[in-house]
Amino acid sequence: MHSFTDRDGRIWNLDLTVGTIRRVRSMCGINLTDIIRLDDGSPPDMKILERLTNDPSLLVDVLFAICKDEADRQGIPPEQFGYSMGGETVEKATAVLLEEILDFFPEARRRIFRPMLQAKRRLAERLAVNLGEAVEARLNQLTGSLQNLPDA
Repeated sequence: MHSFTDRDGRIWNLDLTVGTIRRVRSMCGINLTDIIRLDDGSPPDMKILERLTNDPSLLVDVLFAICKDEADRQGIPPEQFGYSMGGETVEKATAVLLEEILDFFPEARRRIFRPMLQAKRRLAERLAVNLGEAVEARLNQLTGSLQNLPDA
């Protein structure tokens, strides 16, 4: 079981079971066991992983579905749960969710999936760094151009 803390300081426990996987599928239309699909002779299919990591709203819906029993006990509706999830919280919750999904699988599948997830994280980090550097370079270029404008 893994946990994360929301912006309001509440700790949410992610306990992935067959029951919570069914609830996620029912509430969100996502089958978490298909987060990475391996078909013979084809590259890994990571469409669901991509959807979860690129759509924070969907991710929060999935997290709520997993935490629904806990949220119900605390009287927290989905909207309030969503409002307590900001950028950094979503980032941490994503990492925790992926670890929980990995831990759900048998060891043999974990050994296959873990390096794939690690490679995806490294790629995303590299892309973010490269994008940040490109934006900074462009801003410096624009700033330099503005300094060369004649005084009005």
